[in-house]
Amino acid sequence: MNELIKSFEELKNSKNEDELLDCCYNIKKTLTNNINSYKLLLTKEIEPYLKIALSGSSEVHTEVALVTIKMLNMAIKKNPEITIQHFNEIGILQLVFNQITSDSISISQAVIDLFTTIISNKKYNKPILLNDYEKSDWFNETFKKLVLEYSLANSNKIIFFRILVIGSLLLNLNLNLEELNTNNSLGVGVPQIETFKPNHSIGNNSIDPSIINSNTKSISKEEEEYNEQVFKKYREPFITILVQAFNDSTGKDQITQMNILEIIEESCKYTVALQSIINSGMINSLYEILKKTINDDDDGDSGSDISSAESPILNKIISFLANVSQLSNEKTEMLFFSNGEFGKKFIEIFKYHLNHSENELSRKLKMTILASIGIIGKNSKGLDLIIKDESFIRSYTEFFLSNDQETIVTSYNSFAIMLKSNDKIYLVSDKLYQIYRSLPDGLLMSKMTKNYSSPIEEIKTSSFSLIQALCVHSWGASEVIKMAGFFEYLMNRQNESTKLAKEWKFCIIQTLVNQHKDLFTSSSEWRDRYHQMESYLKKGIHFIPYESITKIENEFQG
Repeated sequence: MNELIKSFEELKNSKNEDELLDCCYNIKKTLTNNINSYKLLLTKEIEPYLKIALSGSSEVHTEVALVTIKMLNMAIKKNPEITIQHFNEIGILQLVFNQITSDSISISQAVIDLFTTIISNKKYNKPILLNDYEKSDWFNETFKKLVLEYSLANSNKIIFFRILVIGSLLLNLNLNLEELNTNNSLGVGVPQIETFKPNHSIGNNSIDPSIINSNTKSISKEEEEYNEQVFKKYREPFITILVQAFNDSTGKDQITQMNILEIIEESCKYTVALQSIINSGMINSLYEILKKTINDDDDGDSGSDISSAESPILNKIISFLANVSQLSNEKTEMLFFSNGEFGKKFIEIFKYHLNHSENELSRKLKMTILASIGIIGKNSKGLDLIIKDESFIRSYTEFFLSNDQETIVTSYNSFAIMLKSNDKIYLVSDKLYQIYRSLPDGLLMSKMTKNYSSPIEEIKTSSFSLIQALCVHSWGASEVIKMAGFFEYLMNRQNESTKLAKEWKFCIIQTLVNQHKDLFTSSSEWRDRYHQMESYLKKGIHFIPYESITKIENEFQG
């Protein structure tokens, strides 16, 4: 204790920056000296020094405030039960939160880090976030005041982004902290989903067979109730301000719009949030932006109101619609069928760009649209929207026959996602068959016969993913097992050398054996094939035939 007080006194009396930095170093060293050193910050003797360091006075050096906030965060992480309550009661946390408007980026980031720690600790943060006593509800009052103040057109945009970070943390309480800390330069707490996992979101174009049967992390009922409680308390005026800021930035600031969409997208997991966003006119705003990208004239030119330079925000809007839609049938209904039936309008825009993909802007939107169609179709309500328009289905499936690598990968993965519906398979299988049958008989399978053996890894993997997804359905499995040479390819353990390809082959065989034994009963030949597949599964993914081992040994000895 005496050593720490001595360092603080020396800090107050430091005459130059070198002395000041030395004192800060000594303070950090004392507080991290052992596992219980943080308790010194809880003493009455140290309290005055903390309040001076966090006063926001121009006389307080940046490093002093920064070290203080970081040490407080360290203490909270070590013992949240005691520290959060103590620092709140003596007014320290309120002083820290006020530092979010600091001119120093390092200080404001330290504030965000500290409140990330607090907001994520649902067990002990209720006195701060859910305190309904007017005199002590400082966090709620301060947050809403900052939201209103810095959302104004002539306000400091940098500080506005910092407040967006805190707001996104409050509205998205079950996000992973690692994702929050690494997501993007603005620190907005919304994760970018990089692989097609259930639930699937737009990101990387590969599907890993190891996650096909995995489930998303569920949260307890108590945690869900807590999340909704916090959400309801902080949603306004935050959501209204977000929508307003998005609309004000149209045509001016794509970065602001994209970050706002990320926050809103995550918030839409709450039905009440999506309803608030719909009521605010946000979906209509998104439609009006996308509508400007099409041209109703017959000359086939791309829409003239928006340039291709705006394709990033356009792609973000499209992926937003898909990712929100796939959350549930209820949300698909709210988004596309209620309040103006925007679904049909968005489908018309998607169809336009698929049919005009030779134009620069349409070409830049094509991949996102193809991926989005698969995600929207994962729910039966979204699938109903897609199959209502036969010409749209044809525009979509024509890309399955493309020779372009990126188009093959994206379209195959898109349909694979749709085939693995969120709903019971028997409820959607016939509807999915309608999409498959929009192509001439046997044409897709003929194309895949070439693509599953492609030397290009991405094409091979996307072909596997589509074949496996087809095998989920009896009609799809029937088509797959009739592909010329495919059974022999599956049974041959020596034609693929990579771990991923072997896993995909095993996964396809497993799906056929577990779900479609009835397809292999028509003759002794087909029954024998079924037994061969059973034997393949029993031996495992990476079984090496004896003759192959002998060959390898002979080559090694030679």
